Amino acid sequence: MTFRRSGDPVATPVWFAIEGGRLYFKSERRSGKVRRLRRDPRVLVAPCTVRGRALGPAVEGAGRVLDEGEAAAAERALRGQYGAGRRLYERFVAGGDSVWVEVVP
Repeated sequence: MTFRRSGDPVATPVWFAIEGGRLYFKSERRSGKVRRLRRDPRVLVAPCTVRGRALGPAVEGAGRVLDEGEAAAAERALRGQYGAGRRLYERFVAGGDSVWVEVVP
């Protein structure tokens, strides 16, 4: 979850991978979750449904948008986690103007 200016949490389900104790995901640069993270790095991470309904306890963390030089490691982690299914999603569904986000506990 990311947080609105009011402090209210917003469920933001993502495809993610964990590598070296860090969680990585990719999102469109202008998405609400990225705008909220740029303003407030606080996040709550929990297992959830595809619609964002939490299925377990949340862990607090901090998120940041990676620069282009840091994105390759995040891409490798996600590619290793999901394989062909994610490649199809990226090719036919995902937007083109995306950024990588790193979340640390």
